[in-house]
Amino acid sequence: MKRRIIVWLAIIAMLITSVLLINYKTVERWLIGSYQPKITATTTKQAERKPANYNYDVAKQPTWTDILKARQHANQVATVGVIAIPSINLYLPIGKGVSNTVLALAVGTMRSDQVMGDGNYALAGHNMDDGRTLFSPLYSKGQAGQMVYLTNFRKVYAYQFVSRETIAPTEVSVVANTTDPVITLITCDYTGSHRIFLRGKLVKTYTYAKTPDKIKTALTHTYNQ
Repeated sequence: MKRRIIVWLAIIAMLITSVLLINYKTVERWLIGSYQPKITATTTKQAERKPANYNYDVAKQPTWTDILKARQHANQVATVGVIAIPSINLYLPIGKGVSNTVLALAVGTMRSDQVMGDGNYALAGHNMDDGRTLFSPLYSKGQAGQMVYLTNFRKVYAYQFVSRETIAPTEVSVVANTTDPVITLITCDYTGSHRIFLRGKLVKTYTYAKTPDKIKTALTHTYNQ
């Protein structure tokens, strides 16, 4: 009897593993979509003071097991704000730095000296090649003319994309700081061999209290949904 129970448990474990392997994209989306941090003016101010990893060279495209591990350590993500691009249904938390944990669940800041609304605010995110998760909508639908909103819940910064380019991974100059206030968003193409780079210019700044309700609704939207 005991041996039969062990055999059945092994069979069930194999079936569960098989289902997970077959539907790994669904599992990835569910794990990432389950990350819904509570982000406020207080939490972003605290997150801004935390140390972070900016070594993008060690960042890797996550597997569902990597995402599961990141989800278990989600408290390590210092969320400094939110990005919303309503026209392409992109709503994401912004984590500080580009560690694998940050990039498995959010988009990450690419320099330690970044300040929203000042100079070049550069963000990196993974293209999960599903049109909806992390920076996948940016790759499949991002283009010049679209509005981008950032907030730390103290102020809101409205940018408008002015260009989209395909660049080599070695073209790191796009991340360098600038005199003019711009936004830089970077993700991989579907092959992983090149990067998609979108640049936007700052067009308006609001205090959070005086931000139009439509923009506030976008900035408090469910992430990765």
